[in-house]
Amino acid sequence: MEKMKKSKFGAIALVIAGLMITSAISITGETAIEKNSEIIQQIDVEASYFTIQQMEECNFEKSSLLPSRAGKIIVDTDLDDYHPTIAGDASGRFFASFEYTEDEADYFPIFLYSLDDGDSWTESGYFTESLGCMYPDVDSSDNGFYAAFSGSEDTPGDQWLVRAEDLDAPTGSTWPWSTHGFDYLEYFGISCHTIDGEPWNYGGESSTGYNGYSGNDVEGCPFIYYQTNEEGYATIGWLNNVQDYLHSDFAIDEVTGLSYAVYDNQVEMNLLLRKDDFGTWNAEGHHDFLASYNVGDGVTNLMNPSVEANDDVVVVVAEEDGNIVCFYSDNGFSSAQQSLVVESAMYPEVMVGADGTTFVCSYVKNGAVYSIRSEDGGQTWTGEGQVEDSQVDSEFGCHDLGKGTQGIFAVWQDNRDADLDIYFGEATSVSAPDVKIISVTGGLGVSAVIKNEGTAAATNVAWTISVTGGILNLINKNAGDTIASLGPGQEQTVKSGLIIGLGTIYVTVTADSATENIEGKQWIIFTSI
Repeated sequence: MEKMKKSKFGAIALVIAGLMITSAISITGETAIEKNSEIIQQIDVEASYFTIQQMEECNFEKSSLLPSRAGKIIVDTDLDDYHPTIAGDASGRFFASFEYTEDEADYFPIFLYSLDDGDSWTESGYFTESLGCMYPDVDSSDNGFYAAFSGSEDTPGDQWLVRAEDLDAPTGSTWPWSTHGFDYLEYFGISCHTIDGEPWNYGGESSTGYNGYSGNDVEGCPFIYYQTNEEGYATIGWLNNVQDYLHSDFAIDEVTGLSYAVYDNQVEMNLLLRKDDFGTWNAEGHHDFLASYNVGDGVTNLMNPSVEANDDVVVVVAEEDGNIVCFYSDNGFSSAQQSLVVESAMYPEVMVGADGTTFVCSYVKNGAVYSIRSEDGGQTWTGEGQVEDSQVDSEFGCHDLGKGTQGIFAVWQDNRDADLDIYFGEATSVSAPDVKIISVTGGLGVSAVIKNEGTAAATNVAWTISVTGGILNLINKNAGDTIASLGPGQEQTVKSGLIIGLGTIYVTVTADSATENIEGKQWIIFTSI
């Protein structure tokens, strides 16, 4: 097969408000084609945008068939369960999903959660309209957990979004793109990112599918999606003059706000990587489309990609003729190099640890899930080991990685019994700080104890104490500083200083990402909490 030729791409997105179509087009583009390295090639692009309003809220149910469980088996049913996915957060919670069936004929995504680092699991529930939907993907942000997946055979143009800010009562909704020519949306990847002041902004997604909008007739079109306001308007975007893409994955760099969508091709050899600015909005109310790259040498076939990014370090892993390879960059993919992850393996997934620097790749090898790690941004990979006692049923989507407080954890569809069950286990430990606010007390001012409960030193820990309220809201005391270093298990007491006033007060203490909000009373110079 020929290497994908240089061509001029355009990115188009559809905007429809309810049943009325309006246009707000902006065009940006690179002026030259730049060859960044032997393995990636930037292509000149243009971008334009339109929006559709969210149409349908979905009905949430609990199956009453999945009891709370403890141990390594998340779900042990009498029928096969498929395509698990997992996400974690900094408080030790996990959110998981997989395709579940009650009759081995009709499958649907069902959701579970853990509040204790995966030691026990409780069912969240499912959505009645999701019967036949496949390949869920989950992620987390500061606001909660989220999931994306494609529609069923009856609704192949639906984009599903599940919001699990309340793990016991998620909400689900769809954007029905098929009305406007977009159909057979498949293999969604979701990445979540919190922008200050935008609690509705969950992040974004990627997928592939059919593009029949406005006379197009494109199979395997690479798409991205994101919500544009709190009223539920959303954008679908794509690249023109490319086709035959199959799988996708999506990652937002939480430090820079840049996003990276990656796609494999059923005909051409290379991957396609799209880069956008998800951290800001432009004057037209969209995220700026920044660049597009062909990734690969055009000789060896690249499939099943996964992408992760942190602080401009971007790591893409993929299958290359029976091996796992990595394309890595430390400058936001303006240039990249290639490394070998492992030989004789398939279906890679990549995740960055809580330390922000350790990248972990999992894959299927010898009938089990294995993991390996890179401490240098994807250049070298060491420490290969089998994940628990996994015996995986090998196919696309058979396992996934989630970030825990002190490690990377995996879920997989296990075939050791007569049917496929969903298992959970640690892929690898990752030393990282875990800053907590242990206590907040009163007296002559407010005192707080800050502790590092992690396994690595916490450096430059920024803390604040804010006290407001009192009669006529006359109390407004603020204090803050930086703790240079807190070793594992170490704690330090910080103080607001003397407060003068009378009445009800509201205290907010922060230490890095940890926050405590407490109500108290101020009695002239004495603070009661």
